[in-house]
Amino acid sequence: MRWNLFAAAVATVLFQFPTPSFGQAKLPDFLEEPHTAYADSVLATLTLREQIAQLLMPPIYAHATRENWDEMERWVETHQLGGVIAMQGAPAPYAERLRRLQDRAQIPLLVSTDAEWGLGMRIDSTRSWPRALTFGAAND
Repeated sequence: MRWNLFAAAVATVLFQFPTPSFGQAKLPDFLEEPHTAYADSVLATLTLREQIAQLLMPPIYAHATRENWDEMERWVETHQLGGVIAMQGAPAPYAERLRRLQDRAQIPLLVSTDAEWGLGMRIDSTRSWPRALTFGAAND
């Protein structure tokens, strides 16, 4: 019991001292002043509604109907959405439709996907990786 109390006290004292850090010596380039100044200048040109819209990323599907894509294009043009999440479909229709959305956006769209086990999870004819359960079962 005394040993555990002593070890806890020593650990508490040692954690109070600063330790040298051998991590990044300087900020990454994307955090340097010119980049943040540009982002701030673009943000200053937007209305509050457009700033809020920059936080939104609705899902898009490659095999959606023409009406759905027309509506998405209207959203990008009128509300200035911040990005889209690619869900399911083939690469070729996505490439064409994403190009059309980017052409209509005043600010480039952030395109993302939910692909924790590879791009093949959402985009057909692309590679899939083993699922997390498989890695856990490897017992490595």
